[in-house]
Amino acid sequence: MDRAGKDYWDSLWEDQPLPQPVDPTDESLGNTVKVRFHELFERELAGLAPGDRLLEVGCARSAWLPYFARQYGLDVSGLDYSDEGCQQARAVLAHAGISGSIIHGDMFDPPDELLGRFGAVVSFGLVEHFSDTAAAHAALARFLVPGGVLITVIPNMGRSVVGLLQRTLDRRVYDVHIPLDRAQLRQANLDAGLRLASCRYFLSWNWSVINISDWRDAAWRRRAGRIQSGLSKAMWWLERRGLTFPPNRLTSPYIVAVARSPTGDLATPAARKR
Repeated sequence: MDRAGKDYWDSLWEDQPLPQPVDPTDESLGNTVKVRFHELFERELAGLAPGDRLLEVGCARSAWLPYFARQYGLDVSGLDYSDEGCQQARAVLAHAGISGSIIHGDMFDPPDELLGRFGAVVSFGLVEHFSDTAAAHAALARFLVPGGVLITVIPNMGRSVVGLLQRTLDRRVYDVHIPLDRAQLRQANLDAGLRLASCRYFLSWNWSVINISDWRDAAWRRRAGRIQSGLSKAMWWLERRGLTFPPNRLTSPYIVAVARSPTGDLATPAARKR
């Protein structure tokens, strides 16, 4: 069961300005999270070659698809069941001058031509909305070629300060999530039959991951957003000056799992492009 539902996402994306494509060369404090994810993808997508296929599932308004195309020369596609989200994802690609395919559909009942075709599948904040997390991972794994890589990113809401603040500040948003911890995300990958490479807390801080979109008072919502951003930037400023804080269960904003489909090593480029 999907705790959020299509109507939730359509209403969330409606009338929102389009995001700018991810730029890993932007070294400003406000771009810290994206730069750190770039460093992660540099490692985990090293086995892919230009022209290989990547699919983002839950691609609504994706700022990442242009990045994957530009940075690695990948043939990018996205899948989402939100009409509004798909339209905006197409617009982001078009504005970036990137060709790609955005498919409106359900990951549990996808078009047959998507199955077993991708060297990499990524999702950002997707699987934690489904009550059966292993089934969600199994659905994602069906898109991979043998040995393809699956990268799953979720907010760290299980037994964490992030989860506590989300539940306190905006309970409706909290309730559309399954509050998973690292052990649960790890087990979901294994239960889906995937070969888990890593599952870890990611980054030490990003208070902006706490979603307060349901606050009705726009002025207070903007004030709170500035406080969230300011606190995060202050911590990143300290980290840049050598005061390091390791990722941890309590304050890390994300959990990232990297796994591979169960048969063999990463397929050859010819097989990935079939």
